Amino acid sequence: MLRAARKKARQAIRTAFTQARSYLKGVEDASEYDIEWLSKIRPKFMTQGSYAYKTLNAPCYKSQEIDLDDGVYLPMSIMNTAPEANKDWFFAIVDGALRELAEKENWEFSNEKNTCARIIIPGKQAHIDIPLYAVPDSRHAHMVEAIGDLNVKLGELLFERDGPELKTFLLDENEIYLATRDEGWRKSDPLLIANWFKQQIGIKGQRLRRICCFLKAWRDYCWEAGGPSSLALMICAAEAYPLDDRGRDDYALLEVVKTLPTRLSGKIYNPACKYPEVVYPRGNSDQAEIVACSNQMLNALQSAVSGSLDKAAVVDACITQFGRRLPCRPEWIDVITSAEIVRSTPAVSVKPERIPNARSG
Repeated sequence: MLRAARKKARQAIRTAFTQARSYLKGVEDASEYDIEWLSKIRPKFMTQGSYAYKTLNAPCYKSQEIDLDDGVYLPMSIMNTAPEANKDWFFAIVDGALRELAEKENWEFSNEKNTCARIIIPGKQAHIDIPLYAVPDSRHAHMVEAIGDLNVKLGELLFERDGPELKTFLLDENEIYLATRDEGWRKSDPLLIANWFKQQIGIKGQRLRRICCFLKAWRDYCWEAGGPSSLALMICAAEAYPLDDRGRDDYALLEVVKTLPTRLSGKIYNPACKYPEVVYPRGNSDQAEIVACSNQMLNALQSAVSGSLDKAAVVDACITQFGRRLPCRPEWIDVITSAEIVRSTPAVSVKPERIPNARSG
């Protein structure tokens, strides 16, 4: 359903650029030359966020929605002639196209978010966010449309950054910028964190994806709205993932959760940025409440994983943290004794201790 809606949204935006004149009627400072230039632009698209990371969860409450983030990319050259004006034209074309599409499909359109346009699919607990980007011309020319597998070489994504400040009058040709409705252009390359996470999966394995899903499920159950962001939880999971996960989701999750209270009591930074970018805390998040909830999850998981032989108690402990989406199936629980843990732990060769020569007497 989301993929089908994304396909329609992309086609509507492509068509809108070919008909730029009708969308820019009455828009301030839009000359005939600018409109003609915009009508020749062919936007590119790239899906990002949880959908691309394969960590998308079904909603926990009726008020929650699953979302798909699909970025629209235009070449930098059109933006540098008049960055602020062209940003407004960019939004005017995309908003107009999506507003018309929403009316045709009986969807809802929203331009309330500062960083994107949104189409909401009523009755499906789902929406699509469409952020707008300016990208270097050379990269725009080589972008692959309709990808979800992030098949862009990492070396092509890393650019020298000179700080987080916003360049108001001229966009750096080596950077990617996100258009915001109220704050101009903001440096932002979503593929940097995406490829960082892809590297982490390559190093630590697919189980890391599931640990991220578990943490998001805990967040969604504890907070109908709010709580730590998915990005913050993903960073915590990747950085705290154990060297030996014993081939078990429960053990790997517990080892990650052991670090959560400490991590969530401080600041979490984007590991893919050369300059310090805080991803947590943000907004009005109540850190004390978040830390208290993470301690509750830690206590419950410690009891479930290593403190109880009662299968029903194990399931109950987990349901208190993840909600009723976690099935009540005690028969799925395997009880592992200490002896079995010892037998299943690979032997480690130890270098024999050197015994020095000694003389009696």
